[in-house]
Amino acid sequence: MVRVGKPETVLVELEKAIGANYVYAHIEVSHDEVKAEEKIEAAMKEENVEMKYFWGSTLYHVDDLPFKLDGMPSNYGGFRD
Repeated sequence: MVRVGKPETVLVELEKAIGANYVYAHIEVSHDEVKAEEKIEAAMKEENVEMKYFWGSTLYHVDDLPFKLDGMPSNYGGFRD
């Protein structure tokens, strides 16, 4: 399915069309995506729809990494060491 528009608008339209009680999404870490997430969550809250987040942005779960996210190597070479 392809939808065009602002996520906070399109997802509310979709939620209304199917009668969803929850929206599941990957939790984001970069600035622009976090801001979009906040807008989506506010829009869903107005509709009494709960957001449920899960980690899916890396090969390993963030809790299983041997370092903090802010210490993550910027390239593959950092992982080999």
